[in-house]
Amino acid sequence: VFDSLVVSKMNKEYIIKEAYDSTKKKEKKVLNTNEYKALLLERLKRVGAVEIIEETTQRREGGATGFRAIHSALVSSTTRTEKFKKVDNYEVSRLIYRAGEVKLEGAKELIVALFEQGTQEENAFYYSVAWTLGRYRDVTLRPIFESLREKLVESSRYIVEEALFLLGEQEEKQHIKALTFSLPYSMSLRNNNIEAFTSQVEELSNIIKSIYREYKDAEYYSTEKIRKKLMPYLSQADELYLKLYMWTLVDEEHREAFVAVLHLLPINEFNFSLFRRLYKMAEFRDDHEVLAKLITKIESKKMACYYGYDDDWNAKPSLGCSRLYFKKRSLRYLDAL
Repeated sequence: VFDSLVVSKMNKEYIIKEAYDSTKKKEKKVLNTNEYKALLLERLKRVGAVEIIEETTQRREGGATGFRAIHSALVSSTTRTEKFKKVDNYEVSRLIYRAGEVKLEGAKELIVALFEQGTQEENAFYYSVAWTLGRYRDVTLRPIFESLREKLVESSRYIVEEALFLLGEQEEKQHIKALTFSLPYSMSLRNNNIEAFTSQVEELSNIIKSIYREYKDAEYYSTEKIRKKLMPYLSQADELYLKLYMWTLVDEEHREAFVAVLHLLPINEFNFSLFRRLYKMAEFRDDHEVLAKLITKIESKKMACYYGYDDDWNAKPSLGCSRLYFKKRSLRYLDAL
């Protein structure tokens, strides 16, 4: 194989400029925890330079579409935004997120100052700010969390609520305790009957598995009808698990119930966002017990990583790719611990 590759390259007139011993890897300096934190803090201190980003978009005059668009003139519009420049080729949002992972001392004030500069950043920046500042559990940061809610896209605003919940103030406790559950789950939770509650959740999980199996085995023309039958049960599971995990912050008995049913969490292509959301919430809270159960759940699923296509022929990764991602993410978390 080696010989054929060399001949192939020579036939294509490749020129050897430098040779190296591929059996000897170049040693890379590995920083210890304190060195890494010092480097991260030093990089955050260097954040501040702003660059202007110009983005030009074109559209048809009058918003014409279809056949009329052929005869309409193109109108160009340019938007100018300011954002922080990268530091050592790292996005500022990434540096902020890393500071939150290690709860970096001295970073809180720097991050608050960066946010208050008022640059027009992408959603990742505001998410990282909320995620990192939330982990300090500092009640004086409440005004910043409130202003971050409007900066984030709707799907990311939950991180602000999580940050406020972690403050543990009376307002948030009352908000959590106002969350109610539907029957039959509410009765079992009120009576602290974990066994009955687990049986009820298991029944829901089995219904979801049965309909999803029917969906996978069905002919293409009938899949949409089966999917519509499945969605109400998935919505019921989403609501149950998310509300219950919020309740764990204020009630130990609800936590016991939540942990007891984690192994029944349904995972498929239509509701993987639930697993992702719970995992991020657990990571945010440093909830090791829940993280362990979630990773055990995802690793027990047999799913290959491959790419398919959606209805518009856009490349779409399989659930196996998400499984692989969370396995790697869990290893990074263990490494940080």
